[in-house]
Amino acid sequence: MSLFIQRMFDGLAEGSVYALLALALVVVFRSTGQLNFAQGEIGTLSAFFASTFTLSGWPVWLSILAAMVIGFIMAAGVERVVVRPIEHRNPGADRRLPCRQPAECDVLGRRCAQLAEPVPDRRR
Repeated sequence: MSLFIQRMFDGLAEGSVYALLALALVVVFRSTGQLNFAQGEIGTLSAFFASTFTLSGWPVWLSILAAMVIGFIMAAGVERVVVRPIEHRNPGADRRLPCRQPAECDVLGRRCAQLAEPVPDRRR
């Protein structure tokens, strides 16, 4: 019975994370009219920074705060460098189509996370 309860709470926690990510996509789409697939990568890189800072010996609250600031800076940079020029380039066009550049930021974020991940030692 305890395994069932544990799995139920794990599923609820994971489902709430998916719901928050979907809500974030909807809020950004409603406000800008563009799909921004870079949001997931910004969240992933922020969590990576929080984990790295915590494992480096920083207090957890300071690690989370620093990761939030870094995530805000990354999101503002993507909005200013990628999303805003698309919006100003063609204001009369269908606003649902220009989602390619944020998707490219998504791929770039994955590559940066892969480069920053430590390589496991396979000499054993």
